[in-house]
Amino acid sequence: MIGIVIAACSTFAATQLGAPALDGVASILIGVVVGDTAGLLARESKSLLIGEWADQRLTESILDIAESASPGSKVNGVLPVQLAPHQILAALSLEFADALRVPQVEAAVVEVERQIRAAHAEVVTLFIKPQTGTVFKETARLGVGGLPMAAGVKAAGTAISASPDLDSTKIADR
Repeated sequence: MIGIVIAACSTFAATQLGAPALDGVASILIGVVVGDTAGLLARESKSLLIGEWADQRLTESILDIAESASPGSKVNGVLPVQLAPHQILAALSLEFADALRVPQVEAAVVEVERQIRAAHAEVVTLFIKPQTGTVFKETARLGVGGLPMAAGVKAAGTAISASPDLDSTKIADR
């Protein structure tokens, strides 16, 4: 709308004042408006393009559900990513008892998935990774490609977060 007003005013002024250079000035101003609009839209939609951390209450709920749905296992943590307004991807780390057999582990995973999806329809993708708590903490500390994971990784009993510049990771009591 601002661009149309600029174009209309400059065209009127150029014809009334006999100064065609005003059309050029208006073109530059319209370009600035379009550029600013593009920058604003890019900044606002960036989080939806690459994902952002899901709501803290949802994260806590996933941890609680996983803890109660699999009594023979220990919940290490969850990495929840908001992909769209009603789409969440969650990666959950569970440590299963060594005595469990594969069918028992599979049944536990199915039950955890069922309960999480029943409570949170917005969780469209759920990955459950069996691993020890030590491996989970080391993976969260190292992150991907040697860079620490950003703030938002929640471990059962701790919050694992990185500084905004991704230089260091800290583990603090929740």
